[in-house]
Amino acid sequence: MDGMCSALSNIKASVQDILAFSEDDAWAIDYLVALIASNTWGQDPEPVWGYLVGPPGCGKTELLRVLDGNERYICVDELTENALASVHTNEEDDDPSLLKQLDGKILVVKDFSTFSGQNAKMVEKTLATLRAAYDGSYSKVSGTAGTRTYLCRFGTLIATVPSIDNFLSTTQKLGERFVLLRLLRAGSGHRAERLRKLRHTRSQMAHKAEWRSNLRSVVQAGLSSIRERGKKLRPEHIIIPPVVGEIIDNLADLICRLRTHPIDSQPTDAESGSRLVQQLINLAKGRALADNRNVLDTTDIQFIRRVAHDSLPSGHSLCFRHLRNGDGLPRELTLDQAAAWTHQPISFVSDLFHQWAYLGLISEVTTPGALHKYRMTDETHHQFTASETNPPQVEDPQP
Repeated sequence: MDGMCSALSNIKASVQDILAFSEDDAWAIDYLVALIASNTWGQDPEPVWGYLVGPPGCGKTELLRVLDGNERYICVDELTENALASVHTNEEDDDPSLLKQLDGKILVVKDFSTFSGQNAKMVEKTLATLRAAYDGSYSKVSGTAGTRTYLCRFGTLIATVPSIDNFLSTTQKLGERFVLLRLLRAGSGHRAERLRKLRHTRSQMAHKAEWRSNLRSVVQAGLSSIRERGKKLRPEHIIIPPVVGEIIDNLADLICRLRTHPIDSQPTDAESGSRLVQQLINLAKGRALADNRNVLDTTDIQFIRRVAHDSLPSGHSLCFRHLRNGDGLPRELTLDQAAAWTHQPISFVSDLFHQWAYLGLISEVTTPGALHKYRMTDETHHQFTASETNPPQVEDPQP
């Protein structure tokens, strides 16, 4: 079937008519649809959890409003450790914990920004509870309720602000469960584009309740049709061409090594890419399912590449970007240059470069009488190039 009349295309057209994302930010619509689609297959694939990251007013919360009012999505504005797994009961002597309600559903947090500004230990405890529940079960022990065990498999989509990067280094030490897509990325919007968006916002001020309701109905109808297609088309039936699989493998391996953060300024071993490669493949398959295709294509690779690179903490992404020149070739940098160009503290850059050198991603270049410089290794450059290659189009075997 022609992808132009797919549920994904219809949802994107409807959302863009109202929210008018820039071309760079419009991938957020694919992200929402692909994440939900990838979690429609029940227990089969690895669950996909995602952050939708952007500054206030970028449209991330408005986008997630399209999921309101549907029992398949548990939409909340706040999230705490006790909300996820409570030690109390309600007036009906029932357990009110979110984890009890989430099996087979999607947890949607429409605005994580107030929470991420709270006490760091509280944030870390909540993220730790989520992380523990990722594999399908979570147990909590208390003196009042005893041991409560929750068996649940669910997707998660959380809108938050860029300060979430402050917590990513901690979660990545223990194994990251989330992928990310970032809105209003640095350098992605020019003045003309910003003013265009503001003019469109003014034009949508009237009848907001009406267009929100209409948009919600259209999007949820589209998601329902994707879910019905997913009952007939299992994830193993969606073809991954070998060259596409190799690109995703290279992306997952490279990103997991690049996002590895030193512990107490000491280099540490990188996480395996096994979880990330499953998440990226499931996202790509979810997008193909939503686009009425049985095979992954170049647009899926462009989408997955965007998610993979956005899943790097912003400081890591900036440092890696500046290790390449305008032609994408490796260049040599001193620590001072890297700190100045990325606007990161030199202590951060020093720790990160030593971590990357430990993993063989970069090497130190020494010249007598000159400052030490760092350069991307040939192996890293070849792997990055392999992950950026677009495969030839593969014909979908099923119309």
